[in-house]
Amino acid sequence: MSHDIIRIALKSLEDEELAQASYEYLAARVSDEALSKKLKELASMEASHVAFWKNFLKRKEVEPKARRFKKVLNLMLLKFAYRVFGLGFVIKLLEHDEVRAVREYLSVVESGELDDHEVKLLVSIAKDEVLHENVLKKEEELYKTFLEHVREIVLGMNDGLVEVLSVSAGLAGTFVLPLYVFIGGTLVGIGGALSMGIGAYISSKTSTQIANEKMKYLQLLSAVKSGYSSGELGTSLTALDIHIGNEEASRDPQKAGLFTGLSYLSGSLVPLLPYVLLIPPPISVVLSFVFSAAALGLTGFIISILGGLEAKRKILELIALGMIAATITYFIGRIANILLGIEI
Repeated sequence: MSHDIIRIALKSLEDEELAQASYEYLAARVSDEALSKKLKELASMEASHVAFWKNFLKRKEVEPKARRFKKVLNLMLLKFAYRVFGLGFVIKLLEHDEVRAVREYLSVVESGELDDHEVKLLVSIAKDEVLHENVLKKEEELYKTFLEHVREIVLGMNDGLVEVLSVSAGLAGTFVLPLYVFIGGTLVGIGGALSMGIGAYISSKTSTQIANEKMKYLQLLSAVKSGYSSGELGTSLTALDIHIGNEEASRDPQKAGLFTGLSYLSGSLVPLLPYVLLIPPPISVVLSFVFSAAALGLTGFIISILGGLEAKRKILELIALGMIAATITYFIGRIANILLGIEI
């Protein structure tokens, strides 16, 4: 048995134990009895998967290491996500894990290192995971609008964070006093928040107006065009409402502008924290980079979950791009400082 298969088996055991605990936790928290019953059923199925991996490792004479701390920590993070982002995001997170589990199980099946009985059991488990994913997708649809708002807020925070990180890094390279960096970064953050908020308001309002005009046009067309029965008219209007009404007309321009502006502003505050404390460069620059990298990692994780992307790659991508941009502007600021002889 190859080391890779054993590694996947150990990781799968951990994941299934965490999934079981997660479903049990959610089942005890949700008020919807039907959903709670579904979650309990999923937890029961995960328990059977845990038993499979334990027996599999036992037959291979591999003793799993007790990693209670890691399990408790992951469960605490899930509880935190549930309280902060709500059930919709946690369902999306669990769905993301189910998809990853199916891929890993199929890779083990295709390795050719399992006997026929093990292959049969693992294929059955993979089918269970697909079933879990489908159940979660149905529940996720109930939170579609909310998840879209979360996504927009996180993207707005990410924009503000990266832009002000780059600006503050450039200012820190130019000026000696951290107060000037804080003032400059704050002005950029406020200006960017107003710009983004107004842009989101105008965009959302325009989309709403276009959707309403389309609705009026269909109503007018149906009123003058012969051959439309009342039933056909109702069907047409309903179809249009589903197609554009729910997507555009239901959006509140004021909320869109407010959420976008505030999320941008909140993200812009992260890289400015060391400067508001008047910590002198280069310590403040290093701390700004560290705080920003942590925040970018968090936003990358959330974006990957909401978009069904690979979390590690998205996290590294956002951190790398943010740090590269900030480093370049910092050295540009240093060059300006040297050439202009700035001492403030």
